[in-house]
Amino acid sequence: SFYPAPKIDTPPAWQALATAPAPEFQATLVSAEKPVPDAQWWTQFQSSELNDLIAQAFANSHTLKAAVDRVLQAEAAAKIARSSLFPSLNGGISATRNTRELPGGGSTRTTSYQGSLQAAYQVDLFGELRDNAGAAKARLLSNIYDQQTVAITLVSNEIGRAHV
Repeated sequence: SFYPAPKIDTPPAWQALATAPAPEFQATLVSAEKPVPDAQWWTQFQSSELNDLIAQAFANSHTLKAAVDRVLQAEAAAKIARSSLFPSLNGGISATRNTRELPGGGSTRTTSYQGSLQAAYQVDLFGELRDNAGAAKARLLSNIYDQQTVAITLVSNEIGRAHV
């Protein structure tokens, strides 16, 4: 949290309710010891025909390709949002050469060089930039989960068609 929670005086009966949530609402924590499901679980059927069908479905699915594109777009947006937390530097160099004819013959040549450097930093005083970066990361994760859902649905549909 970005700020401390305000102190609120509540009656003792209410404080007891606030400190002990109802058992049916307690969340189960996911343990790191649980194995992650195999992303290519259908290969356990050891069916080359099924593997070929799934590969063909992945290659020809416009929905899956759109989901992948949404993930790439969200990833770029998250990088852009996160970049606003850091200073930016801009610089440039230019050179100009002029030749001028002199009356009575001859010429002069001048060459000039210019360089510039700019630095900028926006102070994230109220956490807006950090919140924007966090929201962009959440959108990225949402798109990743959507892509995985599309892939799972595609696989289950192909297995349903092939083995039913």
